[in-house]
Amino acid sequence: MLGETGGEVTLIGNLIALMVPISISILFIVITKMDIADAWLIFAAAQGLGCAFVFLFFDVSVPPTAFDAFLIGVNGLIVGSLAMGLITLGLRMLPAAEVSLLMTGETIIGPILVWWWVGLMPGFYTLIGGALVLLALFGNAFWRLRNQNQTSSA
Repeated sequence: MLGETGGEVTLIGNLIALMVPISISILFIVITKMDIADAWLIFAAAQGLGCAFVFLFFDVSVPPTAFDAFLIGVNGLIVGSLAMGLITLGLRMLPAAEVSLLMTGETIIGPILVWWWVGLMPGFYTLIGGALVLLALFGNAFWRLRNQNQTSSA
C-alpha cells in the first residue's frame, strides 16, 4: 500500500499508511501492560471516537445512504468491537509480536473475500504479498513448535 502506484500517491496518504501499524503497535503494548479485564471496551470506544474525529476533516460531498449508514454502524459497533475483544484476549495468551504476525492473515483473507464476493481478481503483487505473509506465518508456527518440542524433551 505504501507508495503503491495505480492511484494518486500523496505524502499525506503515505503518512496515514505509516500511522496504522504504528498505532496498532502502541495499542498492543498498552493492552499487554494494562491490568484491566475489560480493556477492549475502552479501546473499542476510543476507536469509534477517534474515527469520528478524523472523519470530521473529510469533505463528504455525497452523504451515505441509509443502508450505507447501517453497514457503517454494524462495522463500528459489532465488527470493530468484536475484533478488539478478540485481539485483547489474544494479547493475554500470546506475545504481542505473535498476535501482530497472526493479524497479517487479514492481508490474505481480505483479497480472497473480495475476489470471491465482489468478483474482483487480486493483482500479482497482492498474491506475492499473500504468499510471503503465509510463509512468515507458517515459518513462525513451525519454529515455535520446534522450540517447544525441544524444550519439553530436554
